[in-house]
Amino acid sequence: GSLLFYSEGLSVWNRNHQVMPNGSGLLGGQENQQVFTVRKPGTENLYYLFTLYMNLFPISYGLYYSIIDMNLNGGLGDIVPGNKNLPVIGAEDARSGIHGSRHMNNKDAWIVVRTINLNQYASYRITSSGISATPVISPCSLPICDFIHGGTGVLKISQDGTRYVFQSYDPVHNFSIAEFGQFNSLTGILTPLFQFRPVYNVP
Repeated sequence: GSLLFYSEGLSVWNRNHQVMPNGSGLLGGQENQQVFTVRKPGTENLYYLFTLYMNLFPISYGLYYSIIDMNLNGGLGDIVPGNKNLPVIGAEDARSGIHGSRHMNNKDAWIVVRTINLNQYASYRITSSGISATPVISPCSLPICDFIHGGTGVLKISQDGTRYVFQSYDPVHNFSIAEFGQFNSLTGILTPLFQFRPVYNVP
């Protein structure tokens, strides 16, 4: 498709590589995988820009979203005034692993994050009515990582919406570890199957 906009989680640029007028000051971060975009179902011009916020001093984090309207700013797009850095209810302890997938009905979408306090995945369904108020909760088998080691991770859902992999850090054994599992695009449930250690080929 055509380039519409892009973001690293702190600002959002239009297709002319200019920061949108209302596009700076996002509650994002510079860790792994801090941003994800979903077009609002039933619309052609509205997009949800999700960002994961993480701050060390004071320690705070969570999942936020902003709404981009591509009809603003002469068709270059901008964040709708009053719709920037809105907290996603129930995702106040989300800090790592954000990704998305189509719903099985091929209309709606899912946004998935890993929560820290209870070490779970939270799947939010996105429909034409908005973002679901209550997430679908699934277990995570990987250990919780402390804040000094980031507690972050990278989540990837397969293009067909049937599998996922989440890579994080094991603070007990001091190495990277990943979880592979099934993703149900109808229910939003993630089911862990097994763990493995990623192998990095360093030239």
